Amino acid sequence: MRSTETGMTLVELSVGVTLMVVILALAYPGFNAASGTISVCAQKARLSDAGDKVSKRLIDLIRLGRLAEIGDTGNPPHAIVHPPRTGIALDEMTTAGVVPWKTDSVRIQYRQSGSVSEAEARVDLNGDGDRSDFFALGMVDVITADGARPITNRGRVLLGLPSFEGDVDGDGLADPLFKLTGRRLDLKMVMVFREESGQFRKSVSTRTIYLRNRQD
Repeated sequence: MRSTETGMTLVELSVGVTLMVVILALAYPGFNAASGTISVCAQKARLSDAGDKVSKRLIDLIRLGRLAEIGDTGNPPHAIVHPPRTGIALDEMTTAGVVPWKTDSVRIQYRQSGSVSEAEARVDLNGDGDRSDFFALGMVDVITADGARPITNRGRVLLGLPSFEGDVDGDGLADPLFKLTGRRLDLKMVMVFREESGQFRKSVSTRTIYLRNRQD
């Protein structure tokens, strides 16, 4: 008995390979765009997470201590905090409620590491509809008796120049790093990251606390 074998001819195989190449070529732009979208979302998520971590660290430092000073407008912003001593005995707390603060203070300091002009970068960083603004790029250091330690690991903190309190979110209002109103403290952390392509990613983190400890 003669067996019959079926299969693809060389012509059919060539046609199949050609069709596969055409399909992949047509699909590649879509795959590439999807990959780019995922990459952008991942970059934004990492930058937002970095800003939230820095904001939380600063709020924790200020909430537990006595806020002694907030820097003046026109200079790189800073805050001086006196933390409470550890191992405080109850008999050290007076009837007036005075807390035995540490003698050594903690200084939270903005350190400018660069600047960016919207006109030169050809980008509207604060989204106010123009490219005429100028910004400082920097990091936040926590300075103790043991020295200075940066707590900004990814991206840079954006502040409007020349006052360090310019509009960074496009609403036309000043955006200082620290804003103290009575016992209310507002913290606005605008983080930017510049990719190798020159494109900027931005994330905004805002927090508000009411100072629990006596500040006098």
